[in-house]
Amino acid sequence: MSGTPSYVYPEIAGYYLTWLAWRTARDHDADDAERACGVQRWLAAAARTGLLSPDPAVVDGVCRALSRLVASDGAFDACVPNGPGGPIPNRWSTRRGPFLTKAAAGILRAAQVLDVPGELRVAAERTFAASLSLLAREPHRETHPLLYAFEGVLGMPQHPRFHDTLPSISAQFDMLLAYANHDSHLPETLCSASGSGPARIDVVAQTLRVGYLLGAHRPQQPPDRVGLARLRQSLSRHVRAGSGVAFARSASPAQANVWATMFADQALAFAAPSRDPDAWWRSDPLIV
Repeated sequence: MSGTPSYVYPEIAGYYLTWLAWRTARDHDADDAERACGVQRWLAAAARTGLLSPDPAVVDGVCRALSRLVASDGAFDACVPNGPGGPIPNRWSTRRGPFLTKAAAGILRAAQVLDVPGELRVAAERTFAASLSLLAREPHRETHPLLYAFEGVLGMPQHPRFHDTLPSISAQFDMLLAYANHDSHLPETLCSASGSGPARIDVVAQTLRVGYLLGAHRPQQPPDRVGLARLRQSLSRHVRAGSGVAFARSASPAQANVWATMFADQALAFAAPSRDPDAWWRSDPLIV
């Protein structure tokens, strides 16, 4: 490993800030505040068009960008063209789907502490509601966005629809967990053979996070404990001291992956037994 990033991925800045907030809630580290400020400075420097600038203007810039995504029905589109060019590729990440619960939840949570315009709050609520309906009717066949959808719901335990949605999510999660093979490899697409596609470590970490959160909220009907234990053992084997985890087991050369490492950090923390039945992360998990 060279110690340098292989590419720049601005989305991870948001993940990183959430992860820092989660770390601080667990065990305060004075250096985390400077790390967060560094992320904000990096975001402002990266947005030369004026999308982001330091401090309060960062919020205004992000809100302006989000307003471009509000469609005629008042809910968010997954993405819109950024200037002239060809058509947007038809992928799960470019069209509406249940995975948008996570994005909508992030906006609703941010609106609790930041000055987010009312129309964006309304758009987030509409997107959250529409995505929940899609999750019940047309869940993703792709594992990664399906887990995003679960995470969006589990990140909002105070939402009025939370408890009514849990049984459906739990049933879908049980089916997902059943796809894990003997070495805890989950397929990228659930309609394919279990062994197809790369053995993604980020998906293993996501599944473990969701499983333990569902178990915390539904202790009388938890997911398969043996299946979760296998996932935990598999994930633990791929944690490299001082360098996190790779994106997939077959990653070569061995390149640590930022989001997979943050997902794994949370997953293993959620998996650790807690003496407190009302552990803080159950009601406010700050899912990265």
